[in-house]
Amino acid sequence: NVDFHITECGLRQVAQTALEKKTGARGLRTILENILMETMFVVPNEPGRVTGVYVDAAAVAGERSPLLIKAPLSMQAFLDSTSELDEVTEISEIEGVEIVSIDEAELNAHDLSA
Repeated sequence: NVDFHITECGLRQVAQTALEKKTGARGLRTILENILMETMFVVPNEPGRVTGVYVDAAAVAGERSPLLIKAPLSMQAFLDSTSELDEVTEISEIEGVEIVSIDEAELNAHDLSA
């Protein structure tokens, strides 16, 4: 039950990356999986706390990770609050928003339990 939002600029960046790599639909999937790799580890470890994942051009370009939207903030409330913000730093300063981050300890714990 986690909402996913990719901005139009983010989607265009994904398409541009796929064109540059001359890949088809499977290439698009791989590009998105690479962008969301850390997210796929973090979200299941926070059941009920994460309400959404937000991907923009900065996340697609690798300038930073996607954003996690956390309860009680909903994706719609987040999108409404960002309509006049341009800077990623301002977006990540909204209460209930975190940049996806996984530390080595979490990664090692996941590898050991698998």
